[in-house]
Amino acid sequence: MLQTMTRFLKALWYTITFRAHEKADELMQNPMVVHAIYEDIINEKQDKLIRYKKGVEWLTNLIDLKRNSLEGLTQDINNIEKLKERAITVQNNKVAEMENAGTSVEEIQQHPSYLRCITAINNYQSILDKKYTFLDKLKKDIEQRQTDIESITQQLTHSQNDLDIIKQEQSEYVAELIREREQEEIDIMLSGMKVEGIPKNENL
Repeated sequence: MLQTMTRFLKALWYTITFRAHEKADELMQNPMVVHAIYEDIINEKQDKLIRYKKGVEWLTNLIDLKRNSLEGLTQDINNIEKLKERAITVQNNKVAEMENAGTSVEEIQQHPSYLRCITAINNYQSILDKKYTFLDKLKKDIEQRQTDIESITQQLTHSQNDLDIIKQEQSEYVAELIREREQEEIDIMLSGMKVEGIPKNENL
């Protein structure tokens, strides 16, 4: 009994599946249905293109902002470098004055003016180290964003090509289905005429 029921269910399943496939095949021969399917695919591709374009636009704006930051940071570094060089110059002049005055090396190194110059130079260098680190990070970030843009642009081009191909396929395939349907209708009409019988002129 169980085996009989199993065979029955399998047969029913195969019948349903066959009919579903048969129905799907019939739908795929309908120009309107095929056109609608292609339209769904085209819309999806177009949405993807829009996302790619927005991504490129967003990254481009981000790069512009980072380049502005890079420009400002570079100017800051140049200014601090000048201040550092000025402090070094002041230090060297102070050392030269004290050396000319016969001040010992130990006294020079403990002199308030010398210590102020050393402190200023060290502070400038500490600031420069941080800014140079940030500068390198900013440059690498810009390079990475540019690489991202190139990658997205390639995907954008590929998707655009796919879209053009799909549109061409849609036009050609739907036109072919319409021609086949028209030919089928003509064949059916001619077949009906043969069945009904068309008077023939025996003299011809």
